[in-house]
Amino acid sequence: RQKLVEAQSQLDLLTGERTNLLSRNERFKERLDELRDELDAAHSQRAALAQEQQQAVQVIRQLEQQLAQIRHTYTYMETLLGHALEVLHRMLIDQQLLPKTSMPQQLATALDEYASTKTYRSF
Repeated sequence: RQKLVEAQSQLDLLTGERTNLLSRNERFKERLDELRDELDAAHSQRAALAQEQQQAVQVIRQLEQQLAQIRHTYTYMETLLGHALEVLHRMLIDQQLLPKTSMPQQLATALDEYASTKTYRSF
């Protein structure tokens, strides 16, 4: 009879311990699920950031291309203006409105000074 009581007591202890272990195991599973969810969220965030970075790189490349086009256009316009200035200079000399000894750069400086006193509007 004594051994039966001891065995029952031991069984109760083991059952309680088993219940505690099952409870802890359940909490660990819940925490593992939470960590998996956090990891999935982190992976999603990383993928979104990678996509944003890729889009930013594309925008930068487009801006670089536009800048190169603007520089090319600016250089072309600068060349055209230089030629136009030379033609205007020759015309003014031919019409005796400028002395033959004048230089195109003097005309450019005079035009710049004149332009700085005017306000231009785009129509």
